[in-house]
Amino acid sequence: MKSISKELFLLLFRPLIYFQDLLYTARSLQMKKLLGGLGKNIRIQYPYKVCGVKNITMHDNVSIGPGSTIYTTGAKLTFHPHITIGPNLTIITGDHMHKVGRFIDSICGSEKTPDLDQDVTIESDVWIGCNVTILKGVTIGHGSIVAAGAVVTKSCPPYSILGGVPAKVIKQVYSPEVIIEHERILYRGTYHIV
Repeated sequence: MKSISKELFLLLFRPLIYFQDLLYTARSLQMKKLLGGLGKNIRIQYPYKVCGVKNITMHDNVSIGPGSTIYTTGAKLTFHPHITIGPNLTIITGDHMHKVGRFIDSICGSEKTPDLDQDVTIESDVWIGCNVTILKGVTIGHGSIVAAGAVVTKSCPPYSILGGVPAKVIKQVYSPEVIIEHERILYRGTYHIV
Protein backbone atom coordinates (compact mmCIF):
# COMPACT_ATOMS: atom_id res chain seq x y z
CA MET A 1 0.00 0.00 0.00
CA LYS A 2 1.31 3.41 -0.96
CA SER A 3 1.84 5.87 1.90
CA ILE A 4 0.30 9.32 1.80
CA SER A 5 2.73 12.22 1.53
CA LYS A 6 3.01 14.78 4.29
CA GLU A 7 1.91 17.57 1.92
CA LEU A 8 -1.21 15.67 0.86
CA PHE A 9 -2.01 14.82 4.49
CA LEU A 10 -1.78 18.49 5.50
CA LEU A 11 -3.85 19.55 2.50
CA LEU A 12 -6.61 17.11 3.43
CA PHE A 13 -6.60 17.49 7.21
CA ARG A 14 -5.47 21.10 7.86
CA PRO A 15 -9.08 22.42 7.58
CA LEU A 16 -10.19 19.87 10.21
CA ILE A 17 -7.31 20.79 12.53
CA TYR A 18 -8.08 24.51 12.04
CA PHE A 19 -11.79 23.88 12.81
CA GLN A 20 -10.89 21.98 16.00
CA ASP A 21 -8.67 24.89 17.10
CA LEU A 22 -11.51 27.37 16.47
CA LEU A 23 -13.97 25.17 18.39
CA TYR A 24 -11.55 24.85 21.31
CA THR A 25 -11.03 28.64 21.38
CA ALA A 26 -14.79 29.32 21.28
CA ARG A 27 -15.52 26.88 24.11
CA SER A 28 -12.65 28.24 26.20
CA LEU A 29 -13.82 31.84 25.71
CA GLN A 30 -17.38 30.83 26.65
CA MET A 31 -16.14 29.21 29.86
CA LYS A 32 -14.01 32.24 30.72
CA LYS A 33 -17.00 34.59 30.34
CA LEU A 34 -19.07 32.53 32.77
CA LEU A 35 -16.55 32.37 35.62
CA GLY A 36 -17.14 34.33 38.83
CA GLY A 37 -13.75 36.07 38.57
CA LEU A 38 -11.04 35.81 35.97
CA GLY A 39 -7.43 36.91 35.68
CA LYS A 40 -5.13 36.99 32.65
CA ASN A 41 -3.50 34.14 30.78
CA ILE A 42 -6.03 31.42 31.67
CA ARG A 43 -6.02 28.15 29.75
CA ILE A 44 -8.86 25.67 30.26
CA GLN A 45 -8.49 22.81 27.82
CA TYR A 46 -11.57 21.19 26.35
CA PRO A 47 -13.27 18.84 27.13
CA TYR A 48 -14.40 19.87 30.61
CA LYS A 49 -17.54 19.58 32.76
CA VAL A 50 -18.33 22.40 35.17
CA CYS A 51 -21.31 22.92 37.47
CA GLY A 52 -21.51 26.11 39.55
CA VAL A 53 -19.35 28.27 37.27
CA LYS A 54 -20.17 31.53 39.09
CA ASN A 55 -18.58 30.10 42.27
CA ILE A 56 -15.18 29.76 40.57
CA THR A 57 -12.49 32.46 40.67
CA MET A 58 -9.27 32.13 38.67
CA HIS A 59 -6.38 34.53 39.08
CA ASP A 60 -3.57 35.05 36.52
CA ASN A 61 -1.63 32.24 34.86
CA VAL A 62 -3.79 29.19 35.52
CA SER A 63 -3.61 26.22 33.16
CA ILE A 64 -5.99 23.25 33.45
CA GLY A 65 -5.50 20.19 31.25
CA PRO A 66 -8.28 18.45 29.31
CA GLY A 67 -10.90 16.23 30.89
CA SER A 68 -11.52 18.23 34.08
CA THR A 69 -14.72 17.85 36.09
CA ILE A 70 -15.57 20.59 38.58
CA TYR A 71 -18.71 20.72 40.78
CA THR A 72 -19.03 23.85 42.93
CA THR A 73 -22.76 24.26 43.44
CA GLY A 74 -22.77 25.35 47.09
CA ALA A 75 -19.21 26.51 47.85
CA LYS A 76 -16.47 28.60 46.29
CA LEU A 77 -13.45 27.38 44.35
CA THR A 78 -10.45 29.72 44.11
CA PHE A 79 -7.38 29.24 41.90
CA HIS A 80 -4.59 31.64 42.91
CA PRO A 81 -1.92 32.72 40.36
CA HIS A 82 0.65 30.45 38.72
CA ILE A 83 -1.06 27.05 38.82
CA THR A 84 -0.45 24.20 36.38
CA ILE A 85 -2.82 21.23 36.38
CA GLY A 86 -2.58 18.04 34.32
CA PRO A 87 -5.44 16.22 32.59
CA ASN A 88 -8.49 14.71 34.28
CA LEU A 89 -8.69 16.90 37.38
CA THR A 90 -11.79 16.40 39.56
CA ILE A 91 -12.81 18.97 42.17
CA ILE A 92 -16.01 18.58 44.18
CA THR A 93 -16.80 21.18 46.85
CA GLY A 94 -19.84 19.37 48.23
CA ASP A 95 -21.03 16.08 49.60
CA HIS A 96 -24.22 14.00 49.67
CA MET A 97 -26.36 13.34 52.70
CA HIS A 98 -28.70 10.62 53.89
CA LYS A 99 -32.05 11.08 55.57
CA VAL A 100 -33.96 8.34 57.30
CA GLY A 101 -36.81 7.13 55.13
CA ARG A 102 -35.54 8.87 51.95
CA PHE A 103 -33.60 7.68 48.93
CA ILE A 104 -30.38 9.62 48.40
CA ASP A 105 -31.45 10.83 44.95
CA SER A 106 -34.64 12.38 46.37
CA ILE A 107 -32.75 14.83 48.60
CA CYS A 108 -32.28 18.20 46.91
CA GLY A 109 -29.46 20.67 47.44
CA SER A 110 -31.54 23.09 49.51
CA GLU A 111 -31.98 20.39 52.18
CA LYS A 112 -28.25 19.94 52.71
CA THR A 113 -26.60 21.11 55.91
CA PRO A 114 -23.93 23.85 55.54
CA ASP A 115 -21.05 21.53 56.48
CA LEU A 116 -21.68 19.46 53.35
CA ASP A 117 -20.47 22.27 51.05
CA GLN A 118 -17.04 23.76 51.82
CA ASP A 119 -14.73 26.06 49.86
CA VAL A 120 -11.67 24.71 48.04
CA THR A 121 -8.59 26.90 47.56
CA ILE A 122 -5.55 26.19 45.46
CA GLU A 123 -2.87 28.69 46.44
CA SER A 124 -0.21 30.08 44.10
CA ASP A 125 2.74 28.26 42.53
CA VAL A 126 1.06 24.81 42.67
CA TRP A 127 1.53 21.92 40.29
CA ILE A 128 -1.18 19.23 40.22
CA GLY A 129 -0.55 16.02 38.29
CA CYS A 130 -3.02 14.06 36.15
CA ASN A 131 -6.05 12.19 37.51
CA VAL A 132 -6.12 14.09 40.82
CA THR A 133 -9.31 14.42 42.88
CA ILE A 134 -9.71 17.28 45.37
CA LEU A 135 -12.67 17.18 47.75
CA LYS A 136 -14.55 19.75 49.85
CA GLY A 137 -12.84 21.97 52.39
CA VAL A 138 -9.31 21.49 51.04
CA THR A 139 -6.64 24.18 50.75
CA ILE A 140 -3.55 23.24 48.76
CA GLY A 141 -0.73 25.35 50.27
CA HIS A 142 1.34 27.53 47.93
CA GLY A 143 4.34 25.96 46.25
CA SER A 144 2.93 22.44 46.66
CA ILE A 145 2.99 19.50 44.26
CA VAL A 146 0.16 16.96 44.10
CA ALA A 147 1.23 13.61 42.61
CA ALA A 148 -0.72 11.95 39.82
CA GLY A 149 -3.70 9.90 40.99
CA ALA A 150 -3.89 11.47 44.46
CA VAL A 151 -7.22 11.92 46.24
CA VAL A 152 -6.87 15.02 48.42
CA THR A 153 -9.28 15.04 51.37
CA LYS A 154 -7.34 17.28 53.80
CA SER A 155 -5.53 20.60 53.50
CA CYS A 156 -1.75 20.71 53.29
CA PRO A 157 0.85 23.27 54.36
CA PRO A 158 2.88 25.26 51.82
CA TYR A 159 5.60 23.48 49.83
CA SER A 160 4.20 19.99 50.43
CA ILE A 161 4.49 17.05 48.10
CA LEU A 162 1.24 15.07 48.35
CA GLY A 163 0.51 11.60 47.08
CA GLY A 164 -1.68 8.58 47.65
CA VAL A 165 -5.30 7.67 48.34
CA PRO A 166 -6.14 9.42 50.57
CA ALA A 167 -3.31 11.88 49.90
CA LYS A 168 -0.72 12.45 52.59
CA VAL A 169 2.27 14.76 52.78
CA ILE A 170 5.19 12.68 51.50
CA LYS A 171 7.85 15.34 52.04
CA GLN A 172 8.54 19.05 51.58
CA VAL A 173 9.49 20.50 48.19
CA TYR A 174 12.39 22.51 49.69
CA SER A 175 14.22 22.84 52.97
CA PRO A 176 13.29 25.93 55.05
CA GLU A 177 16.49 27.70 53.95
CA VAL A 178 15.75 27.10 50.26
CA ILE A 179 12.12 28.24 50.73
CA ILE A 180 13.39 31.56 52.12
CA GLU A 181 15.71 32.04 49.13
CA HIS A 182 13.01 30.92 46.65
CA GLU A 183 10.46 33.38 48.04
CA ARG A 184 13.04 36.16 48.33
CA ILE A 185 13.67 35.84 44.59
CA LEU A 186 10.01 35.41 43.60
CA TYR A 187 8.42 38.00 45.86
CA ARG A 188 11.38 40.41 46.29
CA GLY A 189 11.50 40.41 50.06
CA THR A 190 7.86 39.71 50.95
CA TYR A 191 7.36 36.20 52.29
CA HIS A 192 4.41 33.80 52.43
CA ILE A 193 5.99 31.64 55.11
CA VAL A 194 3.67 31.04 58.05
